[in-house]
Amino acid sequence: MMQEEMKSPRAEDGQTAKREPTLMEVLNMKDYIESRKNRATKRSDKDVKLNLEMNELLESSRLKDVFSQVQKCHSEELSKTRRELIAPNLEKWLYYLSLDVNLVFYGFGSKFRLLRDLEQQLLEFWPVVTIRGFQGVVTFSYIVNVIVEFVLENTDEEHRRLVSTRRGKTFRDVNEQMEFIEMALPKMKYERVVVVLHNLDGPGLLDVKTQGNLARLFATERLSLVASIDNVRFPTLLTPDAITSFNFLWIPAHTYDVFDNEVNPTETLLQNKGEKGMDSLKFIFKSLNQNQKEVLKVMAEYHLRNPEERGLTMSDLLHKSIGNMIVSNETQLKEILLELVDHKVIVERRGEGAVTYLGLNLSKQNLAALAKGEMEE
Repeated sequence: MMQEEMKSPRAEDGQTAKREPTLMEVLNMKDYIESRKNRATKRSDKDVKLNLEMNELLESSRLKDVFSQVQKCHSEELSKTRRELIAPNLEKWLYYLSLDVNLVFYGFGSKFRLLRDLEQQLLEFWPVVTIRGFQGVVTFSYIVNVIVEFVLENTDEEHRRLVSTRRGKTFRDVNEQMEFIEMALPKMKYERVVVVLHNLDGPGLLDVKTQGNLARLFATERLSLVASIDNVRFPTLLTPDAITSFNFLWIPAHTYDVFDNEVNPTETLLQNKGEKGMDSLKFIFKSLNQNQKEVLKVMAEYHLRNPEERGLTMSDLLHKSIGNMIVSNETQLKEILLELVDHKVIVERRGEGAVTYLGLNLSKQNLAALAKGEMEE
């Protein structure tokens, strides 16, 4: 009887039996939707072009509804799972952190709420700096700037005076910032500072060089890292030196939680296409070092004076940057521009004769705010 039930349906009258798509066919979303569309239309309509962008397949409002339903159905079970992960292990994790061992959580499901709950426990012992690495604007320099800002707010007066002697009360580059962190942490009133980084494998951090820099940063004494990862290929980004410097305790954490915070479009400030909005620009601006901010100001002033121009050539921008004592050579300028181009704040435009112009992807209002220094507010 069982064998008969398991048999595939037979074709009748010489016709081929219809079947449901296999799992592999379903996983290929575009082909599957195309096939369903063609079934529902006449043969003459099979060339209809489908717009299969992800935001049309699953709109953000629909996505949020699905997530909220899952949360409502299983909220108690998910909370219990997180408590059972933290409660019996908290004392051990605190001990490891005190020994400069960093913690990284991996496993099935979002770790956002797990780290948020753990953060509340850690706050009873040490100050915590929280960073949402899944946001595209979070880069290595952004993380360093956030830590420096925290250290400056909590360091002694002697080190504040030392920093204030530098132009603009800032640092020339990331290496100087890291030296300051290493020097200032022992002078703070706290035993250590813990950085909780949601998604160490975020879009702005997913390359070998960045992970190497992060490993070097979190090898600093009194600076601890508690992070989560979701990308199964993340370990392949770690060189032997990075593995040694990170000094990770790898913790399996199967939360079975939904990724509503990580994939919610409203959480990602750079989802918008075209010109950057004021909120997005302020968020990016906060992650930049002083030299990058100065270059943007120079470019904004140029655009306001020359609204019809495409932008500045590299040689023109170099000349202005040297004149404003921002850089001393082209290599330094190119290093400054790398992150700005990645954020798409600066765009390259082609002119006549294959000349490349560097311009700002900003509205006139945002250009004025940038030129006046209002982004710092």
